[in-house]
Formats: sequence, C-alpha cells, structure tokens
Amino acid sequence: MPAPEVWFAVPSANPENCRCNLPRWRERGYRIAILQNRTRAEIPADIVVWRDAYPGWAESINILCREAVPKDAPIVVSGGDDMLPDPNHTAQDLATEFLSRFPDTFGVMQPHGDEFLCARRYCGSPFLGRKWIDTMYGGRGPMCGQYHHNWADNELYWVARGLGALWERDDLSHFHDHFTREGRRAPDYWECVRNSDLSDAYLYFARAYADFPGHEPIGGARRYDRPELMAEIVLLAQNRVLAATRDNPFSRAVAQALDRCAAAGQSPVALYGTGYHTLNAVESLARPPVRIDCLIDDSPVNQGQTLWNFPIVSREEALRRGVRAVILSANSVEGRLWDNSECFLRAGIPVHRLYPAPKRERRERLETAIARATAQGIRRIALFGSAGEWEGLQGPEIERRITIVGALVGHHGGENATGRPPIPIERAAAAGIEGIVIASWCDEPKLFEQTAPLRRAGIRVFPMYWPGDVLAALERVFVPA
Repeated sequence: MPAPEVWFAVPSANPENCRCNLPRWRERGYRIAILQNRTRAEIPADIVVWRDAYPGWAESINILCREAVPKDAPIVVSGGDDMLPDPNHTAQDLATEFLSRFPDTFGVMQPHGDEFLCARRYCGSPFLGRKWIDTMYGGRGPMCGQYHHNWADNELYWVARGLGALWERDDLSHFHDHFTREGRRAPDYWECVRNSDLSDAYLYFARAYADFPGHEPIGGARRYDRPELMAEIVLLAQNRVLAATRDNPFSRAVAQALDRCAAAGQSPVALYGTGYHTLNAVESLARPPVRIDCLIDDSPVNQGQTLWNFPIVSREEALRRGVRAVILSANSVEGRLWDNSECFLRAGIPVHRLYPAPKRERRERLETAIARATAQGIRRIALFGSAGEWEGLQGPEIERRITIVGALVGHHGGENATGRPPIPIERAAAAGIEGIVIASWCDEPKLFEQTAPLRRAGIRVFPMYWPGDVLAALERVFVPA
C-alpha cells in the first residue's frame, strides 16, 4: 500500500524564503502548494496559485485546500514560508502517527517543540486531517477565513481543543525562522500585517466570546465544549486589547454611527449587542452626541440587567421604549443581528450596520435572492449594487440557474463587477432583463428607489439585505451611507 501523501500548503509573498526553505520540506517527503501574492517568481513548489490580492493567511490555506491540494491527500500541513519541518521525522512517519490517532482524519496535530512567539497558545503550523478540512466551518475550509493575518491560528487552537480534536506534540518541532528572531528587518509587506493586527485581535476576542460562531462541522457530529477558555482570553486581552480600549476599531465604528444618528436627528438610540464589541466600545459611549436609551440583547438571562447604567432589554421592549434608531454593535455576528432587526425596519426605525458583510454572508444572501427569482420563473437577471458586493460570488453553480445579463448602472452605485457589459438603468427593459438583484449593506433603499420605473414596467426586484415588502412600504426610509 503506497504511503499517504502529505502536502505543505502556505501563502507566500517572499520568493527568497520559498527558495531557501521549501527544499527542506521536500527533503522530508512533503508535496508543496503555494498561494503566491505581491511578487510573481519561480519557486520550488509542485503547485503555485496566484492571487492579485492577499486573501489573508487562513483564507489562503482554505483556498489551497479547496482548489489546489488533491482531494485524496489525507493530511495538509500549514504554516508560513519561514517555517522548517521537523528534522527527525519524514512526512510519511508523521502521517502514520496522525492517522493512528485520527483514523477518520478529523483532527489537528500541532508541533510545540519550538516555543518562539508564545507558540503554545496557538496552532501556527498544524497538521490538518482531510475530514477536518472538508467539514469544518460548514465546509468552507479548515480555518476561519475572516482574519487578515494573525489570530486565526489562536482560533484554530481553541476550536480544535473544544471539539476534542487537538493533539499537541512537544516532541515535534517546526522551527519558525521569523524575522524578529534575530532582529532582521521586517519585509515590505509586514506593514499591512501590523496595521491589521488590532482589528484581527478584536475579531478573535469577539468570536471567542460567542464560542467562535460558524465553526461547526458539516453534520454537527461534534459539539464544542468551551475548555477553560475565558481565563485565557482575559489574560491575552490584558496584554493586547484592553490596553487599546480608548482607541480601537470597535469604539471608532460605534462613534461614527452615533454621529450619523445625530446628523439625522435620530434620538434616542439603542445599541444591539452586549458582547465583546460593545464592551470595547465604552469610550464612544461616555459622551455620545445623541441619547442612548438602552442596550438590546436576545438572551433572557441578560435582559433586565444593566451595562454601564444602560438597561439591557429585548427587541420588543426597545420598540416600546420608543427608540428612533438601532446600531448593530457586533462584528462577528452582525449579519444575524441584521436579520433579527426586521421588526425595527418594519416599524420605520433605521438600523445601522457598521461593517460590510463578509463573503459568507454575501453568498448566502445572493443564493436566497436567486432562489426567490427562479421560484417565479425568472432567469435573466441584472446585478445592481456596489462592486464589492459581488466580488468572488459568481461562478458556474450560480449561472446554471440564471443568466447574469450584466451590471445595472444608475445614479448611485452599480459598479460593473460582473465582467459583463454595463447596462444604464433606463435601458434595462430593452435589454430583456426579467429581474434585478440589488445589494448594498448601507444603501439598498436608495438603489430600490431608483428601480421604481422598472418595477412599474413589470421587472421584479430582489434585495439581498432588506425585506422587499419593507422597501416597497418605506420607499424613502433613511439608511446612512
């Protein structure tokens, strides 16, 4: 029986690191897949995938596992182009040990012999089993792809540990030849990593607070059991996050939303969410430009309590209290809170999202909109919205059900992100368009308003975010840009 194939799959913007370090992995018996960005170059890899923009460390590995590494490979090792393999074991030796521990391949094995950069706290160079790769995060890949660079390996550690699928190996070592190890100069691309580190840290703590939403494997055979997690999070928070509480992206986002409410005369307001995002937005709540009436939480356990003297109430109670606007104070579960806010939208109360929707949420909303269209026999569709809404969503699985005619271009938004001819909104009927999918996490009412002549002509419009009947009833409702 042939030895199992083990792949080393990492992103790289440093061809010199690849030329220096990848041969060491090959000597140990690994096949190599690299996602290359920033600099195209010849490197000693079996597969090289190019991306014009860096998808982030974790999402790069997700892409390689989904699109590059052969599906019959039972194990993929991740890490960085500055890591070296364990010098005392071949890939096949370690694969045999891994498969003995995880015969169904649902597992993560992390060498902890090199403790540089506090490596025991995370899975920075893990062995990932095929079932883990194919089933975790609803089948999207082995790791959470929302992080830019750092902290995804922290989440991997705690998720694998909480699912009883982590094997920590002190007897194995992946030497991390990080530039800080010997005081070398940071690479040119490191500035963007440094600039995103705090937002990645806040995302991690917000997700950890909610038990890492969306990590669940397909089939749900394993249940996450939080293992002494909050104590570790508090320790890390003291070191990295709480020191920056007065100036952090959460606080700034809430402050900007409060300013928009003040400019629109929306007072009093409610903040929806009492998790890590709101806890770290305290500076923006100290002297708000509008009156904050209450905080909203869906858990009956929290309702009736207070946070910084603000009462914590249900959505129904917030409506009874007469709030004039709602701010969604959550980043990792903002899409879920938006869906829960339909009661406010139907009452004509503006709901302020703080962040563009992540790819997973956009894909799910597009799928739902297309399903509504095809259920009515509609096949020829135009897209109307900002270019970022459609990025990475189109593909053969979509176009087997519909024909995307092009991008509708109106007086607001509508950038052509489809790769199809732009269609002026006044010529949509002549182009044979049967339906329009509109998408803008902040401006759908404005786009919907522009489609009024087309709707009168019988062209159906399917919003991705707002309920269509709410938009029809509130044709000019205010949602800030």
